[in-house]
Amino acid sequence: LNINPCYLTTLLKKNFNYSYKELIIILKMQYTAKLLINSSYTIEEIAHKAGYQNLSFFYKKFKDFYQCSPKQYRLNNCVGDSR
Repeated sequence: LNINPCYLTTLLKKNFNYSYKELIIILKMQYTAKLLINSSYTIEEIAHKAGYQNLSFFYKKFKDFYQCSPKQYRLNNCVGDSR
């Protein structure tokens, strides 16, 4: 982009109210949530697809973001859920 990284971070924060790092986490969490609901990949496979090499770290970030485990999220949001 030929933009100073500090300036880019300032622009992102000003326009989106999130830093670059926060936006990446949001996008990763949205991606993992979509895969949990719409695929049969294991949670470990989904974590790796989202770029998480440490499964424990992924579980912590996911729980911080969604207030539940990936397994609970999948069970509660499954398309075939009869609730």
